[in-house]
Amino acid sequence: MFIGEKRMKKFVFVISGILVLSLLIGCEVLFLPENNTGSDTDTGSVLYYSTPRETWTVMVHFAVDNNIDYGMERSRGTVTNYLDTLERIEAADIGNKIDIVVLMDCYNVDTYDVGYVSTFQDGYYHLSGGKFADDLVTSFTEVNSGSLSAVNAFLDWAITNYQSDGYMYSVFNHGSGFDDASAEGTYPGLDRGIGFDDSHNDCLTHHELGLAVAHLKASIGHNLDLFHAFACLMGGVELAYEIRDNADYLLFSEELFPAYTWSYEGLSVITDTSGGITPLEIGTAFCDSADAYYGASGKNIPGDRT
Repeated sequence: MFIGEKRMKKFVFVISGILVLSLLIGCEVLFLPENNTGSDTDTGSVLYYSTPRETWTVMVHFAVDNNIDYGMERSRGTVTNYLDTLERIEAADIGNKIDIVVLMDCYNVDTYDVGYVSTFQDGYYHLSGGKFADDLVTSFTEVNSGSLSAVNAFLDWAITNYQSDGYMYSVFNHGSGFDDASAEGTYPGLDRGIGFDDSHNDCLTHHELGLAVAHLKASIGHNLDLFHAFACLMGGVELAYEIRDNADYLLFSEELFPAYTWSYEGLSVITDTSGGITPLEIGTAFCDSADAYYGASGKNIPGDRT
């Protein structure tokens, strides 16, 4: 569903009163800032402000140094499927409207003696529409997905090298935004956040996410257009509060979501649309694509969750 209001402190009052769209997996787009200049659409209840952007840089953090890699990727090819989807979207970008960059943190040391080491390489990637492995720009021996400095370094690299009109930042991992544990479990003293990293027993807390988004705003000179918490249990007012002054929209799963086949298909709306596109339209496309996939009659939904 879409939830909007010009003042974040009113969120708790409008959350139950404005229901525009509800999906099987609870995909939601939340409008955040108090002050935003741009076009507006009168919904009859609230105003959604959104500025069309001609070009987009999409920064994706694959924080899969955990059982997403040694479990889901090993058994189902989940990470490979997600990356293939992003490569297909980049391949379709004949108008040079989107740059997709990836921070990969994989399970490259068998920490838990499960008999598996990732086939991926930690590092920065700029997708070309071909093979993911060929798109490696900078490699690292190891990345700590729970390190704010590591995340900010990636964001700085992306902003410096791939400037655009609009910016989206997405983190794919386990999440424990408002529950005691993620689908995998948490680490001592860290029971709220995203980006759980088994090699370092670390994660990004809500506050650290807020600092990362603030860092992005300072770098690009305006609010981050869209933050995407691609993980379970991140759809809480706590996260929205942390990024309220530095991002325009928050895209999240209402609670748990299946983490197998459907992934980043919604990004294709950028390459499929002539002219500029708003972050609200991108968020809407994600929710619509989820509804189309999981709402299909007889669709088998595997039990994997993030």
